[in-house]
Amino acid sequence: MALQRIADFEPNYKEEIFAGDDIKGFDVYAGDSDEKVGTVYDALVDETGRFRYLVVDTGIWIFGKKVLLPIGSARFDYGAHRVYATGLRSKAQAEQLPAYQALQLLLATIAAATATISIAPSTKPTNRTTKISSFMKNA
Repeated sequence: MALQRIADFEPNYKEEIFAGDDIKGFDVYAGDSDEKVGTVYDALVDETGRFRYLVVDTGIWIFGKKVLLPIGSARFDYGAHRVYATGLRSKAQAEQLPAYQALQLLLATIAAATATISIAPSTKPTNRTTKISSFMKNA
């Protein structure tokens, strides 16, 4: 299953899905507690647009760790701009969630996209060495 960032899947996601609002920036809390474990950094969807994970930034500035919270473990309070991570009891537990690797996601997306592209072999073989040698002689 290939995953994509919500904005890559639906560039107008704020208007199309959230009626002009955004879940990025929502505070994330452990279970039903008041212990803040992070902030929603992004959302990941599958190839059909179904939400699969929230990317939660558990730290401050560049020292934070981004982790994946399965969407089934998230309860939203849109009025308070909060997400409650059901099943988590602490920030320490949140930091043990699988790490979000943006580069790996990008590479997987590219691999999935190029897997369906076929490149026909050239019918006319070229000898690059000969071309380079003749260029060098003429220079």
